[in-house]
Amino acid sequence: MRKLLVLVLFLLLVGGTLAYFLFRRKPLPTPLGWKAHVTTLAGDGAPLFRDGAQSTQAEFSDPFGVAVATDGTIYVADAGESNRIRKIAPDGHVTTLAGGSEGFSDGVGPAASFNTPSGLALTPDGDLILADTGNNQIRKITAQGQVSTIAGDGTAGYIDGPAAQARFNGPIGVAVDSQGSVYVADTYNDRIRLITNDGRVSTVANGFDTPCGIAIMSDGSIIVADTGNDRLSKIAPDGNITTLLSEDLSSPIGLAVSHEDFIYVTELNRSRVVQLAVSTQPTAAIIFTAESTSSELTVTRRTSCGRRKL
Repeated sequence: MRKLLVLVLFLLLVGGTLAYFLFRRKPLPTPLGWKAHVTTLAGDGAPLFRDGAQSTQAEFSDPFGVAVATDGTIYVADAGESNRIRKIAPDGHVTTLAGGSEGFSDGVGPAASFNTPSGLALTPDGDLILADTGNNQIRKITAQGQVSTIAGDGTAGYIDGPAAQARFNGPIGVAVDSQGSVYVADTYNDRIRLITNDGRVSTVANGFDTPCGIAIMSDGSIIVADTGNDRLSKIAPDGNITTLLSEDLSSPIGLAVSHEDFIYVTELNRSRVVQLAVSTQPTAAIIFTAESTSSELTVTRRTSCGRRKL
């Protein structure tokens, strides 16, 4: 009897341990219309630059793009007078990964430079892809801070072809699929571009008006924040373009897709975050809104995407 009891307890222990590791890592279901509670993760509100061990004492100049690594590290494209890629560690320590002055140069850490860094995305290998808006280029940053240019010759324009000879015009949004291909919201060309792993740039779709945000769903569909048209568009894997949401949407700019393919959209003009379920019939819910004055939303040398005019 004692041996049987020990065996049962052992099996319960093993089963409980397996269940813990399996269910601990399983994301919780996302409810539609949940109300967000907003707290400050980093920054003291001053539009300056300062790293530091205390996240709420750090300062950011013009944070825009955000990417979150699997270990909880948060990367921020900090433009304005900073022109840096910042790193917020899980313990709240804020440091600079790369950059430090306005301009263009590849290199490691502070030897690299950017001009209005905007959208960020992580590759399957853990590298960062950056839309370097003012330089009209797409950059790559490793975890060690090594910066290289993967596409664009630096001149504003529109040319497909070999990555080094391709041209973009103020790209703002970027997204990376599971194969490592990079999709670009080529904002002032009103197009969505593709950079393949073999270094070729092509056009996926056009007909947008100042697209600023881009994200990829689990089925490979591309979601586009068509900012100038006040709508959210979907590019299916077969290239078919449909409108997901247009009514009561004002200047959509930021996009994120959850593990369940819920889409989250930030509106520039209304300071709102909208959640969108697109399983069958698209259903939207506002999960956060904030009162903002026009002076907070109208900034000199800005576009409808909130980025610097070129």
